[in-house]
Amino acid sequence: MKHFGIIFVFLAMAGLLCAEEDISRGSLVRVRASIQPYDQFRPWQKKSPFGLNGTGVVLPGGKVLATAALVANRTEVGLEKPGSAEKCAAEVEAIDYEANLALLQPVDRNFLKGFSGLALGPALRAGDKGEVWQLERNGEMLRNQAEILSTGVGRYPSDEAGFLVYGVRVSLPKRDDSYTLPLLKDGQLVGMMMGYDRDSQEGSAIPVPMIEHFLKD
Repeated sequence: MKHFGIIFVFLAMAGLLCAEEDISRGSLVRVRASIQPYDQFRPWQKKSPFGLNGTGVVLPGGKVLATAALVANRTEVGLEKPGSAEKCAAEVEAIDYEANLALLQPVDRNFLKGFSGLALGPALRAGDKGEVWQLERNGEMLRNQAEILSTGVGRYPSDEAGFLVYGVRVSLPKRDDSYTLPLLKDGQLVGMMMGYDRDSQEGSAIPVPMIEHFLKD
C-alpha cells in the first residue's frame, strides 16, 4: 500500500506538470514587428526601420493580446509559434495607445487552432505573488517569480496618460522576446509587463482591470 501511495502521488504530480505545460504551450506566441516611425523634426519623412520582438498572449477565441508600444508605427506584424517557428502575418484589429494595449488577429484564421488561450484572472494587491512568463529560443517556458510591490495611478508610455498600474519586482534574464511579457497568477492572465529596469529588478505592468476594459470596448 505504501508503494501504491507513492506511485499515485508521482502520477498526480506528473499529470499536474503536463497540464501546466499544456497551458503554457497553448497560450503564448512570439510577436515580430517591423517598425518605421516618423521623424519628429521632419514629419514628412520616416526614420530607418528596425525590428521589435515581444511575447503575445493568445486569448480564448484565437486573438492575441500585446502592448501598443510593440506594434506602434508598424509596417509589418507577424506571429510565430514557439518551438516550431511556424510563422503567420497578423493584422492589428484594435489598438489603444493610452492604455498601451493592442489586439492582433492572424491573417490565417486557423494558425492558432489548438491553442486554448489564457483566461483573465482577478485584480491583484500589493504583496500578491505571480509569475512573468518568457519564451526560450527552443520554445520552452521560463517562469519568473514576481511580487506586486504597489498598485496605483502611474504614467504610461503615451506620456499623457495616467492610469492604474502595478509596480512589480521580478528578476528577468535577458531574452530576445522580452519587449513585452505576460504576468500570470494561478495560470490566469493578470497583467502585461510594459517596462523593466534590470539594475533594480523592478518594472511596471498593465493590470487586468485595464485589459478587461480594453477588450470590452
